[in-house]
Amino acid sequence: MEIPFCVETLRVGDVILGSFPYEIYIERKAVCDLVSSVFDCRLVNQIGNQLHHTEYCRLQSLVIVEGDFSELNQPMPHLRHLKKLSYEGLRNLALATMVRLSLRDQLPVLRSDNLQGTAELINVISLEYPKLLKMRPLQYGSRKERPFRSRRGENPKETLASQLRCVRGVSEQAGRRLARNHDHVQSFLSAMLASADPVQWLVDKANIGKNSSPLRRPTAVRLAETLAGKDTLQRENFTSSLEAIQGISRTSATALVGHFSTRENMQQFLEGQQDPVGALSELFPRLSRPAKVSLVEELAGKEALAFEEYRQRIASLNGISEASAAKISEQYPDATSLCKALISELDPVFGAMKLAKLNTTGALNLVTEFLDGSALTYVALVNDIAKVGISSKKALLLANKFRSRRKLCEALKQDLSDKSQRSQRSQRGRMRKVESGERSRLTKVQMQRLLESLDKRGIVERENVKYPSSILELQLCSWNHREQL
Repeated sequence: MEIPFCVETLRVGDVILGSFPYEIYIERKAVCDLVSSVFDCRLVNQIGNQLHHTEYCRLQSLVIVEGDFSELNQPMPHLRHLKKLSYEGLRNLALATMVRLSLRDQLPVLRSDNLQGTAELINVISLEYPKLLKMRPLQYGSRKERPFRSRRGENPKETLASQLRCVRGVSEQAGRRLARNHDHVQSFLSAMLASADPVQWLVDKANIGKNSSPLRRPTAVRLAETLAGKDTLQRENFTSSLEAIQGISRTSATALVGHFSTRENMQQFLEGQQDPVGALSELFPRLSRPAKVSLVEELAGKEALAFEEYRQRIASLNGISEASAAKISEQYPDATSLCKALISELDPVFGAMKLAKLNTTGALNLVTEFLDGSALTYVALVNDIAKVGISSKKALLLANKFRSRRKLCEALKQDLSDKSQRSQRSQRGRMRKVESGERSRLTKVQMQRLLESLDKRGIVERENVKYPSSILELQLCSWNHREQL
């Protein structure tokens, strides 16, 4: 056979073929020796040493079982412990051992009839050895399709149409329209998978022509799944899930899928936006706001609607329009930043009016909604001063100067009781000093009305009482005060 070899005492295996570190170790076993080695554990030790020597690389170990099973029927005086087993038992034991080596231990097992057959196997391995070093194990996961060849006298398009009609719901006419311009299944599948939406491609292709019975979408879904598997329905399933959301039509769902392609892409986009509803409004202006809210809640969760709820909270206030609420929410994206902006102003109402050019009602409602305590006390003070015939500008000026009803009343009483201050006149007419070093520009009649109003309502005595917390209660107090006047 012209195989160069040498005879040596080997510690592992019976034949070693190849060079380090890619040797192939061959363990040669006769049928009788195979059965005997199972009982005295020699097979376990030999295979274990062989695998340990190759660092448990099972691709470098091989077992050759030599001989015929009929040898087990002959007397074997040197194997006394096997005399109790019948020929069928010994044969089944040999077969079971070969199966265990192949499947359980993942070791290749080859059969040869005699010593000459073993030599032929070794010769083939030596010839294939250079190729085995260059090639990796072949993976059988992918199929190799042969080119389609129609049979003699057979129309390929008719054959493809008949194959498509095997799917339930595909009519003969629809099958012929689908098979148009395609000679075999491979070209049909290639064209279908090349489209962005295979299901829509099937629907459009089957509905071409006049007087054609349309291919229903469930049938197209079934056909695409039958031909190419469930992976092709990813886009269709995404579209159906969006269509199930309240307020989203099939057209809108198709547009959303065409823009984002997958559910994961759309979810990442919504989670990365501070205002996901506003971002969807820019991309899809025709989509209604309730539909956008439902879509964001379905894909990104209720946490993503925090900004939308905050904007709706501002827009629900009387005197604040949707545009003003959008402007305020863009400038101050959360309630904390808005409260800080209102508190930083000396006059929270005036600061609220500057945010988005709000009127007095909207500014009062905004301050009432997001602030309480001292801010509402200040609002009430401005409202009380303005109700006695004093302009809003002068009411804000007085409230900014004194910041307290008690201090304002004390200054009014001091100004009215001090004759020396009362006798002074300014160049512009009847102007009075309210407090030393500061001018209020109030007349004597205005100061008296304001003082009487505060005294009649008992606000000075009830300075520490919590003021009404809603704008409705503020208005009721003003109406009661009018009736008293």
